[in-house]
Amino acid sequence: MRLDDGRVVPQFVAQALRGEGFTVYGDGSQTRSFCYVSDLVDGLIRLALSNELDPVNIGNPVEKTILQFAEAVRALPVAEARFSTSPAHR
Repeated sequence: MRLDDGRVVPQFVAQALRGEGFTVYGDGSQTRSFCYVSDLVDGLIRLALSNELDPVNIGNPVEKTILQFAEAVRALPVAEARFSTSPAHR
């Protein structure tokens, strides 16, 4: 991921590393589920090698709000971030 591609993970990490506040779009209640890329790749390979024909969710079933994720990044030793909000993207 590029640090400037607009996704929440690189955006918050880049803002934390620069000592900037985190930009949270909307009220921060929107949710995401995060997983390790290696786990996702492993799941895709296992699915491809299986006999499963129905749709399968290979992601993490635990969703976190954007504010929860921002708090987790802010807790990292390199982050001295505060929060600012912006209108939600449409």
